[in-house]
Amino acid sequence: MKIRVVAVLSVLVFLLTLGCAAKIKRNFLNEPYRSKEISAALTITGIEVVDGRTTVDTATLIIPRFTFKKVGDTIVPPLSAEQVKIIKDEIAHYASGGKTSVRVKATIKTGIKEYSMGFFYAREYAGADVTIELLDTLHNTLLFSTTGEAGNEVKSTRADTVFLESLYRKVLKTCVYKAFESIKEFMEKRTKEENH
Repeated sequence: MKIRVVAVLSVLVFLLTLGCAAKIKRNFLNEPYRSKEISAALTITGIEVVDGRTTVDTATLIIPRFTFKKVGDTIVPPLSAEQVKIIKDEIAHYASGGKTSVRVKATIKTGIKEYSMGFFYAREYAGADVTIELLDTLHNTLLFSTTGEAGNEVKSTRADTVFLESLYRKVLKTCVYKAFESIKEFMEKRTKEENH
């Protein structure tokens, strides 16, 4: 009888723990990464996204569903088609049009996913640096270059690969946003100089 009660209580605690972890993660992903809307006076004629990292991990990150001992791993994930689309969409979002016509080159300089997990404890982290270059469409010259950096850490009771990928994608969006904060300032300054 005691064993049955302990087993039932263990299952209830485990399910409650999973629910808490899911709520923490959902709330974090719903937090805005843009502190304000940015609009850069640019007409974008093309966007290229490249992986500037010298090595990436081809092995898939495997996170155990449950563990009593401390485990963890860090990987440099390859650039996926979904991540390229996210970066391109994010760049296009900030261009409001204008007489300055550019090609944009986005280079991932660093990008990692990592986790550590023990009994009822988990830490998930994603970090990246993305360099954005504005290349004059007519003369193919570099107008401006800047790097956006971001890192997000979430602590809960359980780690999982799906959330870690979502966290990494949010980091990539944040990197582009931070780069465009500088690009917006550059374009405003350039417009003022051209009007004087």
